[in-house]
Amino acid sequence: MCKAMSASSTGSPGRGSSPIGETTRRWAMLAGCLLALWGFIFVVGPGLRNLEAFRPLAAFIEEHGIDAGALYYTEVEEVGPSETSIRNSLAYPPSRTGRGK
Repeated sequence: MCKAMSASSTGSPGRGSSPIGETTRRWAMLAGCLLALWGFIFVVGPGLRNLEAFRPLAAFIEEHGIDAGALYYTEVEEVGPSETSIRNSLAYPPSRTGRGK
């Protein structure tokens, strides 16, 4: 049997051919990624607030009561009138008739 056939029938060269080993490796990778994400959200992210470069920005956000966690600005009160205006402009576009004549 040639090398190409043996590599394709047993999986990737250099890795175990056991499906249990592959499943375990994938679960370990998922756990590692989730751990890295958790670390960034709860350790690295909050730690950035204490850096000199980010301290003025964090103070400004807190002083002005800005909800930095609002998703897509749907929870920000000032966006309401703008959203209504944009929706009306799209639903009822300005007419070009009567202009310039």
